[in-house]
Amino acid sequence: MSTSTPRPANQMMVVTVTDERKTYEGSCHCKSVKFTVILPPIETICAYECNCSICHKTGVLNFYPYWDDLKIQSGEEKLKEYRFGGKNLGHRFCSECSTNMFIDLRQSTFEPLRPFVAVNARTLEGVELETLHKKKFDGKNAF
Repeated sequence: MSTSTPRPANQMMVVTVTDERKTYEGSCHCKSVKFTVILPPIETICAYECNCSICHKTGVLNFYPYWDDLKIQSGEEKLKEYRFGGKNLGHRFCSECSTNMFIDLRQSTFEPLRPFVAVNARTLEGVELETLHKKKFDGKNAF
């Protein structure tokens, strides 16, 4: 993990205000898809547990960085996308191991979410899930 230039964090994630940013590495289970994401230190932000039908079934915990803070390092061609319901959110997963990786929010009906991407906290290296600040998100009724 490295430190990068300060940028305002997505305020819905913030637990403790800080200008510090870190680069985290992540991947799918089979390592076909690898990425980096810039976030405030994990201990200062919340991971969201969504109750929509797909997040509930797959058990994702999401962070919401800006799109340009996510860089796919390898395996972008292995990503597949699943859309359901209103077809406005693209759930991306590895075509080899089926790990849920990201949610494309650029076409969200909730415009304030469009600059962000949902990144599954479970795909980040070295993150202890039991230490995360978690919040519930009512995705079942939000979209």
